[in-house]
Amino acid sequence: MIAVKKETAAIYELIKGNYLYNNEVNTKAFFNSFENSGTLHISTHAYLSGVNKEPTLDFGKEKLFLFELLARRNKPNPIVLSACRTGDGQLAKGEGVISLSRGFSAIGTTATIAGLWNVNDETVSQIITNMNKFLLDGQSSGQVLHLAKLAWLNTNQTADAIYLPYYWDSLILMGTNNPVLLQATTNKVYWCAAIGALIGVVLAFIYLRKQGKK
Repeated sequence: MIAVKKETAAIYELIKGNYLYNNEVNTKAFFNSFENSGTLHISTHAYLSGVNKEPTLDFGKEKLFLFELLARRNKPNPIVLSACRTGDGQLAKGEGVISLSRGFSAIGTTATIAGLWNVNDETVSQIITNMNKFLLDGQSSGQVLHLAKLAWLNTNQTADAIYLPYYWDSLILMGTNNPVLLQATTNKVYWCAAIGALIGVVLAFIYLRKQGKK
């Protein structure tokens, strides 16, 4: 889970929001966030469980199943499912693939970003971080996913095999390709530097003014 922690820390530095970690996360907390969020980002384990291959999010001591989404009223947009196989599920005749991503779409979420297979944690962490950087520029969810993948492909990796699509192409957009409005986190280092520079300018002005009087 080291990559997940890195992903969370990077997003925390970029995006203002409410963050839940480790033991803070359970089904009650999830549904509270679901009902009160404009966008929702989920980084956890996910898989297909049971004989019916039920799409499942793993919250440690608790699990969230696809059918539990049906009664939800709020519709965050987009929902980013930074987890394995969230776009995978049982193929139902006449229905298609019954996945977590489809479950969110069924209740009215207009866009989800989900993983088709078991994701590489380190790679997805980097792609998701880049996605959020591009989202702050006002670009659409599909465009930022595309740009984030390109940015990753243009970064030096530890081995040539890691450039195979298995490592970087599991995440897909399902739904509408619209801009996402996010609020950037205030960068304290930036503001401290700006204030320091302003103080320097003021002191220089005072000094020059005194020199002029002499």
